[in-house]
Amino acid sequence: MSYKHIIFDVDGTLLDSEKATITALQETIRELKNKEVPYEDLKFTYGIPGFTGLAKLGFENTDEALLVWNKYIAKNKWMVDWFKGLKDVVVELGKRGYELGIVTSRVDFELEADAKIFDFYQYFRIMVNSCDTSRHKPYGDPLIKYLELANIKKEEALYLGDTEYDYLCARNAGVDFLHAKWGSYLVLDGARTVDHPEDLLEILK
Repeated sequence: MSYKHIIFDVDGTLLDSEKATITALQETIRELKNKEVPYEDLKFTYGIPGFTGLAKLGFENTDEALLVWNKYIAKNKWMVDWFKGLKDVVVELGKRGYELGIVTSRVDFELEADAKIFDFYQYFRIMVNSCDTSRHKPYGDPLIKYLELANIKKEEALYLGDTEYDYLCARNAGVDFLHAKWGSYLVLDGARTVDHPEDLLEILK
């Protein structure tokens, strides 16, 4: 398949941010609900829209909780970085002529924060966040929005993600998908996998 655009999820695909995100959620629950929740019990929220995870945890005012959560994520930014070797792969893909983009479950100000810290603007021309569509992953709408902005056919795009929501989003949009195993502990039945960032260069030869 001849792809023109390689599209990345952010959390768990581009950035190793699980520890910072889940630890921040524990702190949020501690502040707003005065409860202690084990780390493992909160991992289901990683990779889905923040307000969706907060609603599942029983927060009625998800806007307020999201602001508190992001306050703690900002405090924990020192824990976050590119996955090892991935930035070099992104640079090489750009040199090979691929257009690179992002489709993420983050809201606009969350993406904006990391876009500045990790210089996403240098590498990714189009970035779609959960504020850009009324329906979010696992619906295909975010990727369909990307296709519209890029003015490309679905066959010309490849999406990399680490969660079932990413996989279903791609499938519902009719876009090819690769499961980025370097940031995932999940098994996604039927999904093609790529184990290490550098393996992507071989796949896309």
